Amino acid sequence: MAVFTSFSKDQLERYLMMFRLGDLELYHPILAGTENSNYFVTLIRHGVETEYVLTLFESLGIADLPYFSQLMSSLHHYGLAVPSPLSTLDGMTTTIFCGKPAILFPRLPGAHVMHPDQHHCQAIGTALSQLHTTDLAKNLSRENEFNLPWFKTCRDELSSFFNTDDYQLLCRVVDEYENYLAASGAELPKGVIHGDLFRDNALFVNGELSGLIDFYHSCTDYLTLDLSIAINDWCHDNRQRFDPGLYHALLDGYAARRTLSKHELLSLPIFLRVAAAKFWIRRSLLAQKGEKQRDPEEFKKILMGWYGESLELLS
Repeated sequence: MAVFTSFSKDQLERYLMMFRLGDLELYHPILAGTENSNYFVTLIRHGVETEYVLTLFESLGIADLPYFSQLMSSLHHYGLAVPSPLSTLDGMTTTIFCGKPAILFPRLPGAHVMHPDQHHCQAIGTALSQLHTTDLAKNLSRENEFNLPWFKTCRDELSSFFNTDDYQLLCRVVDEYENYLAASGAELPKGVIHGDLFRDNALFVNGELSGLIDFYHSCTDYLTLDLSIAINDWCHDNRQRFDPGLYHALLDGYAARRTLSKHELLSLPIFLRVAAAKFWIRRSLLAQKGEKQRDPEEFKKILMGWYGESLELLS
């Protein structure tokens, strides 16, 4: 939970000259980042202060960014509460700063909601259905790196790190996922997904959704997977207990713009398990390397719930 790249005020001022948005007033790191380096930047022009967010990408390459830039610009154009990347004077939205690919955005208003209620979940469901039904977004394509081959590779990597019970649990999920896709995958719709719509990637002002951020796990995959990722975070409390009321509110919000097919509804249990397993795996891989990260046990508990009492509460 930190920034990975630091710089001086002079360096930042030279970088910002490409945008001509005003004079640098102040900047400070956003310590909540887990993959990229993010900074709040305040510029002043004609006596008016405006806030921005500068993101430096620690793992994505410069060739990766046009997809994300185009996606966010398109979603913003079609009315979603998504920040649109700013262009330099020569029309570039993707830049290099401190040797890292970088994008500058306007800062959206609002704050994260860590204890959502049904109203928040309904708004998230509606926003997700808007994303899934935006025509221009459907023309963009990027493979999901966290696909079935990734699950199989991680299963092998974690075989000596997990205890017997955890490894058997992981094998069970991977086998179920492979069998399900072979039998029914062709029946499920795909499209552009957010891929990481957690509570800390949404902003609210006075209870109303004001922004969706951090699209850097966006890709083309099953829409049900995206819905399941959101359900796993927004519809569990901080002790990983599933809340059916939040779940139905999120689905109601989603249904306002898009109706789930019969096959999608039947697929929800398997995708809820796959989505939980994805983040359990990712956090476990970091723990295996000795890197400080969020607790893998949180998503292991959610995953186990989808094999037990949580699943009974879906209806």
